[in-house]
Amino acid sequence: MLFSLFNREVRDANDGETISISNSNWLGVDEWYAKGSGIAVNETAAMGIPAIWAAVTTISNSIAQIPLHLYETSDTGETVKATKNGLYTILHDSVNDVTTSYQWRKWLVSRLLLEGRAITAIMRDRSGRVAGFLPLPLTDIKITETVRGGKVARTYRHGSTTYLHSEVLDFILQPMTDGTTHYNPITSNRESIGLIIGAERFAATWFANGGVPPLQLRTTTTGSPAAMERAADDFASFLNLGRERRRTVVPVPAGFELSSIGTDPDKAQMLELRKFQICEVARIFNISPSMLQDLTTGTYSNTEQQALSYVQNTIAPLVKMIEQELNLKLFGVRNKKNWAEHNLDGLKRGDFKNRMDGLARAVNSGLISPNEGRALDNRPSMEGGDQLFIQGATVPLTMAGQVNVKPAAPDAEPPFEPSA
Repeated sequence: MLFSLFNREVRDANDGETISISNSNWLGVDEWYAKGSGIAVNETAAMGIPAIWAAVTTISNSIAQIPLHLYETSDTGETVKATKNGLYTILHDSVNDVTTSYQWRKWLVSRLLLEGRAITAIMRDRSGRVAGFLPLPLTDIKITETVRGGKVARTYRHGSTTYLHSEVLDFILQPMTDGTTHYNPITSNRESIGLIIGAERFAATWFANGGVPPLQLRTTTTGSPAAMERAADDFASFLNLGRERRRTVVPVPAGFELSSIGTDPDKAQMLELRKFQICEVARIFNISPSMLQDLTTGTYSNTEQQALSYVQNTIAPLVKMIEQELNLKLFGVRNKKNWAEHNLDGLKRGDFKNRMDGLARAVNSGLISPNEGRALDNRPSMEGGDQLFIQGATVPLTMAGQVNVKPAAPDAEPPFEPSA
């Protein structure tokens, strides 16, 4: 199945009672259908919609291409890349022998957008060091949660293997009320997605019929059912022959009148509906329509700002969630020395000049030191960069007249001569 079959057990430390709660994210066959359109909505059908395909691939590709680095605090308190740590290669290059870091993160984000959750097992060697990551399907995973002594512990059972919570990376896009189960973006929005699929099918059927809506043959005379059947077959043959020979005039069988019983796309506002559907997909995946190749709302002046908004409102929250889960499970709650972090510089290139100008102004105005500015981008400090600097031409307003340049002496006034 495409959707998770999670079960959750919560053990109360007070009475020891175990309660099994079925995940409401599991759906029966009937619930896979959009009730309004009666169309089956699942992951495969959703990915057949160009706007959803574009949203999933755009967001997953954007995050997968961001460099993921491992940092550490040196003995001098500086932030440096931990390139000598074996975990750096796993995060930055390859998570196991067959999966690159790019592929793993693309899979991770795609699962979040299509299933609402992604789970990865942490593989360790005999000494307890992280040896790699192993993506796990959501199918047949059972979560057991216990609360004892004010501490929460979870176990994840997949098949015959049971993982502790410290051995699993569990990413949840939108949790439910209990904090363990999750919403599925596709099934939660199946009515809207079903409408999109229905509109696609209507358009395909309309074009397959040569742009001819459903028609009705009527006769004023009394005819047998066989005669009506022959007339319908004859008219269908006339339509097919007209399409082949590119005729715009089609004869009607004698004694019959032709009328339309369907609606043409213009009256149904199909073009407006298809544009609105792109906006619906953009809302589902929290992405602007311009990122889905819909430039009706994009202009030369706001395209760059929309791209910056895409980084801040779409990419940054997902990246922060991934980073915090990695740091919690790889280093523990009390770790203060190592952390994993994405470098978003690549996605901010359009606004790189403004950011550098802002840092330069802050340094030249004495607000921050050069090393503080470098630390904002995780760059190592430089010798002599801890001092505050200010431009020499900038002085307090009260000292504006106290310059080291003597003013020139005024010209002598001519002697006063009284008029005669």
